[in-house]
Amino acid sequence: MVAIREAIIWTGNLLNVMKYFKPEVNLANQEVDAEFSNANFVLSLQKGAQAGDPRIQYELGQALYYGLYDLEEDEGQALSWFEKAAGQEFAEAQQILGDWYADGIVVSQDYLKALDLYRRASGNGCVESTVNLGNLYAEGLGVQKNGKRALELMTAAAKNNCIRGKRMLGLYYANAVGTEKNMKKALSWWRAAADDNDSSAAYLIGSVYYNGDDIDEDLETAVYWFQKAVAMEGAGADLAKFSLGVCQYYGLGCNEDDASAYQNFVAASEGGISKATYYMGLCNFFGYGTEQDYHYAFKCFTASSNDDPRAAFYLGECYRGGKGIGKDAKVAFGFYLQSAMNEFTEAYMAIGRAFYLGEGVEEDNQDAVKWLEVAAKSENHEAQFLLGECYLKGFGVAVDLRRASLLLRSSSDQGNRSATQMLSEHADDLDETEEKKGAEQDGDNVFDLGTTLTFGARRLYSKNFQGGSLNDYNRVRENVIELHSPARAS
Repeated sequence: MVAIREAIIWTGNLLNVMKYFKPEVNLANQEVDAEFSNANFVLSLQKGAQAGDPRIQYELGQALYYGLYDLEEDEGQALSWFEKAAGQEFAEAQQILGDWYADGIVVSQDYLKALDLYRRASGNGCVESTVNLGNLYAEGLGVQKNGKRALELMTAAAKNNCIRGKRMLGLYYANAVGTEKNMKKALSWWRAAADDNDSSAAYLIGSVYYNGDDIDEDLETAVYWFQKAVAMEGAGADLAKFSLGVCQYYGLGCNEDDASAYQNFVAASEGGISKATYYMGLCNFFGYGTEQDYHYAFKCFTASSNDDPRAAFYLGECYRGGKGIGKDAKVAFGFYLQSAMNEFTEAYMAIGRAFYLGEGVEEDNQDAVKWLEVAAKSENHEAQFLLGECYLKGFGVAVDLRRASLLLRSSSDQGNRSATQMLSEHADDLDETEEKKGAEQDGDNVFDLGTTLTFGARRLYSKNFQGGSLNDYNRVRENVIELHSPARAS
């Protein structure tokens, strides 16, 4: 009887595939044959399901849910057949129903029901349900949070050669779920999953070596694992493409390669990685790895601005400079505020610059100094130049030649030509021997000020703007690695 049921299912799948390989002799007859084959198979499924066979009930549920074999999709009927199969302890049906109740698909979300279904499916030999059960215990969903029990379940699944179980067990050790943090064990289980072609595990290994998380940072090894994850495809491949692209973009662990980086950003963006879309905008804006295209850069920044404050900043720069869109200083200022609300320090520079120059907002040197102080503390060379000029000339702040000298020299050392020129023009006024005293006074309460300004940006933005921001000054890449790297910028 079992052999007959398996033959029915196998035959149905075979017919569904072979209809595409029939000789093109009579297209009309071919269509009739295909319809007849599917119709016969569906009839066989219905008869088997009505006779009470749980496996065929499950197969019919799948066919109805996905609209297979020319059936119309019918979630209600699919649910009914899955419930019948689950009632007869068919593990695959219990697993899918557990997923539905856990995620609120087709049915209302109910972790208690999900917990019961996963327990039964796990007891009936479904290791995927063992993994899901462990995660419910780890998160305390439908049951009291119990890290040790979660670890026991995940260990059982991993030792039962469940690939996802191996990857999740690695995450448990990495995040101290039911145990102390142990990156060696985490890496060991991720390598075991990667050996089974799990791209997500390979990506996680690369990320650990990239960040130096409880192990020595090793960018070359990180690149190696990102490349392996990309080659494996699967769920982790898109994240790995993005991370590999960032490494190629900055020359981290590999040679700088803008063209390859751009290709990886495009591929990752197509896979839904919003930060990759931002990098596509960056490449198009500056002409890295592709032809400079402000219009396409603007589209990329727009697409990623809700998820990435840097994209909002660059939108502001687009509007400020009329790059890819018409000039509009007020809209640009709104985008700078949106970015500053997410504590992107270059946006602080842009807002300070706007107050200083009166771009999109009324000129106010005192407000300019407040914003520029925070950006200058983060080694933003443009903010240091503008703030240095303020201290040199007494714009919005008392003249302080020692502080001016310190800021202008720091900006000049980063390649800011305007700062270099100003230092030359005012060499007689800037007393180099007093720089050290000025350094001792530099940046008092700057981080507290940054917090205050972040809230200020939110208030200004909520009253006046709908926008985001950019820095149209062509920055040296090395100065923004921390901001743009794959695992360090979230």
